[in-house]
Amino acid sequence: MTGDNATSSVLWVILLAMCCFIGACSMSVDSGAAAALFDRQKLGDASALTELESDAGKGAGPASFFAGLAYQLGPISDPGRRNKLKAKSYYEQAKLPAAAHNLALILLDEGKGEAAVKVLLEYADSYPQSLMLLGRIYLHGLEGVPKNYPLAYQYFDKVVRFNKDPQAEYECAVLLYTGRGIEKDTVKAVRYWESSAKFGNVDSKKALYNISTGPERLVWMAIVINAQPNLKDALESKEDFRLYTNAELRMIQQRAAIWIDAHPTRNAEMKYMMPAMKI
Repeated sequence: MTGDNATSSVLWVILLAMCCFIGACSMSVDSGAAAALFDRQKLGDASALTELESDAGKGAGPASFFAGLAYQLGPISDPGRRNKLKAKSYYEQAKLPAAAHNLALILLDEGKGEAAVKVLLEYADSYPQSLMLLGRIYLHGLEGVPKNYPLAYQYFDKVVRFNKDPQAEYECAVLLYTGRGIEKDTVKAVRYWESSAKFGNVDSKKALYNISTGPERLVWMAIVINAQPNLKDALESKEDFRLYTNAELRMIQQRAAIWIDAHPTRNAEMKYMMPAMKI
């Protein structure tokens, strides 16, 4: 990846990994102290970074993780102090799932897909973010890492079993519905999409809209519309919506509500997925 947008995306994922790590280590005094030092150096306190590196030199895993993060992100006042080489060194030293995940992200940013996969595999089974990343790598392929749909499904499925992540359910459903990498099973695919949609996944809602016919299509159209912040976004998100006026879209929602009430077996789940009218 190149450019400011790619760098920004990587940094956000790293920050997410940091939050997950702090949560997992919330009972650890070492991680709390390391996080405090990280926050201080982020605001430009050079002595905090020195202390963090000193603790990392004593073999403290959390200190090594946050030292790596400090060099990966740099202080707010001086992002030019980022140092990927030092960041990678500290992440390798930390020997923690979140550190391995962040190290893999740096390697991916450098175009080293094979090396990133090797690092991710070390802790992936205990770290769903790494399983998800492996699934995406094999789904789309990278230089040195060709597409592998069976492996992509395997990793997405592990995430679903781990924590029922809505995006992982969506990815599993796509592969099941198309029969890529696994035996085609449209019933199971729809079940995954519906489960994912219940937790607000817009991709799954759109998928269910796309495969629906008749009155049920109106229901999913209404659900997709309601998933957008406003009607303008809804209209721009789907070609079909541009064929309708605002009044017709409101009518679609009203008909959808009638359809829901007339089908008690799907009543609860549809109402759960369709929030208050926004148009």
